[in-house]
Amino acid sequence: MSINQVNPWQTFPARNWAESRNWTELHHAHTRLNLTCDVTVRTNIWDVRNVEGAGQGCIALSYIPRGTLIFKEAPLFVIEEVENGPISKNTMARIRYAVTNLNNDDTRRFKALADPSRKRTIDVGKFQINNFQMTVHPTRNTSQQGIFLNASKFNHSCVPNAYFNWNPALGCLTVFTTRGISGGEEILINYQHPNAYKSRAERRQSLQEAYYFECNCITCRDGPDLASNEELRTRMRDLDGRIQASDDSTPTRCENIRRLLGLLKAAGITYPQNAELNGQLAESWKELMDQIDPRETQYRTQCREAAADAASRKLEAEIVAVGDDAAEVQETLALIGSVRA
Repeated sequence: MSINQVNPWQTFPARNWAESRNWTELHHAHTRLNLTCDVTVRTNIWDVRNVEGAGQGCIALSYIPRGTLIFKEAPLFVIEEVENGPISKNTMARIRYAVTNLNNDDTRRFKALADPSRKRTIDVGKFQINNFQMTVHPTRNTSQQGIFLNASKFNHSCVPNAYFNWNPALGCLTVFTTRGISGGEEILINYQHPNAYKSRAERRQSLQEAYYFECNCITCRDGPDLASNEELRTRMRDLDGRIQASDDSTPTRCENIRRLLGLLKAAGITYPQNAELNGQLAESWKELMDQIDPRETQYRTQCREAAADAASRKLEAEIVAVGDDAAEVQETLALIGSVRA
C-alpha cells in the first residue's frame, strides 16, 4: 500500500467519542512518522544467509524503512511459569514432554536448532538457547517462554535495528524494523534489551552465560569508538540511577530524562528505552500539572502540552517497534487521553 492510499483505520466507524479520539491520535502519529497502517508481513525483502562468524543471519535484500513488519510467527510450543534463573526439574520435564508431543517434521526442525552449551540434556539446552520470552509474571519471578523456529535465525546486537515482541492479540511473535536498513545489511535484534545501560564487560558476561557467545557487535568490538561507547553507557547508567531514585524535583527529573533520551539517540539505542523514558516524562509533567493551582492556567497549560508531547513521542516509538495493535499502544492512547482530559 502506498503512502497516498487511504489507510483502513481512517474510514473505520468509531463507536464512541473516545474511540474516535484514539483513531485521530493514531492518524496524526502515522502522519508524523510518514507511515501507513499496512500490516502486511514483508518477508520478500530479506533472506536467511550465511554470516561470517555468526552462522546464519537475516539479511535485507533492499532498503527497508523503519516501522516495517518483516516477520510474524506463531510458537511451536510454549512453556508456562519458566523460572528466571536456573530452571527446575519440573520445568525440564515439561520441556521434554512438549518436545515428545511434536510431530515428526517439527521434531526434526526443533532438533536442528543450535545449542552451543553442550552441557545440558539436548531438549532443555535447545529450549534455553532458542526460546523467546513472551510474558512476565509480575509477582512470581517467572515468565511464559516459547520456541519460534524461524525467529531463532535473527542474530543479536547491543545496538539493534529491529525489535521482537510477543503480540497476544495476534498470537504471534512480531519483528519490526526500528530504523531504516540498507540492502545487504543484517537485521539484528537485542536478546537482552534490559541491559542497554550496562558496560561491555557486563553485557558480554550476561550473553555468554545465557547464549554461549561473546558479542562483537558494532558497540562491543575493539576499535577507536569503544572508549566513547563505554563512556556513553556510564553516563546513561548515572542518569538512569538519578531518575529512578526520584530524589530530585519534578522539573529536574524531567530534565534528566531529556538528557538521557539525548544520550540514547547518540548511542543509537531506540526501543523500548525511548518509549519507557517518554512515558516517565509524560507522567512527571502530568503529576506536576495536577499539583498546580487551577487558577495558574498558563503554567498548567504548559505542563499539559509537555506531557502530551512526551506521550505522543512514546506512541510514535511504539507504533514503529510493535505496531498499532499492540497492547502498549492502547495503554499510551489512554495516557494521552488522560493528559488532555
